[in-house]
Amino acid sequence: MKILIFIFFFPFALQAQTNLSRIDGIIDGPTDNTIEFESPPGIQLTIADYDDTVYLTLKSESIFVASLCIATEKEIHVLHASAALGSITYLQNESGKWKTEEEFVWQMRETDLSKESIQKRGDYLAKSNWVANTMSMGRIGETEFIIDLKKYGEEPVYMAAGLMPESAPENIIPIPTRYAGDCADYGLVSGSPNQEYNFAPANWYKIR
Repeated sequence: MKILIFIFFFPFALQAQTNLSRIDGIIDGPTDNTIEFESPPGIQLTIADYDDTVYLTLKSESIFVASLCIATEKEIHVLHASAALGSITYLQNESGKWKTEEEFVWQMRETDLSKESIQKRGDYLAKSNWVANTMSMGRIGETEFIIDLKKYGEEPVYMAAGLMPESAPENIIPIPTRYAGDCADYGLVSGSPNQEYNFAPANWYKIR
């Protein structure tokens, strides 16, 4: 299986961060200056790097959940987009496994593009370092994230994902296919995070 990743680089650093009206579940961003990687059929991941802000998109079959793992040397942040948004942070314990004491706090259930909802998405980005569309917005299988990398503070930064397909929710789609590991664990992707995981972020995509 192959995973196709397109990475875009642009000089106008603040556009992705400020233009929150584009987080509508419809991928219409730039398509030039691409780098291709191996990809499974039917999945396309794109990353546009605006200095410290990343605009990340996923094209897939219809999904219930898009769950990203963003890792620095000391922390792993799980960003969960489904009918609502939520995130939690994992720390590595003495045994080398990763654990959290947090729960997902579900927010941003709004699906419209009113000024009020766009402002709420801006507030969520400022508070949580990321924002995304919910699964009921836009086109089927199109998911958009904005991630403020400078808030994570450390480099390098790695990324993996787990997608829950509507056709077979129990069969989580791992990205990267062979190396996502526990980032594609069913419990984690479904929003039940309270167990230890053997995350291996050095095997994930290096995005910074």
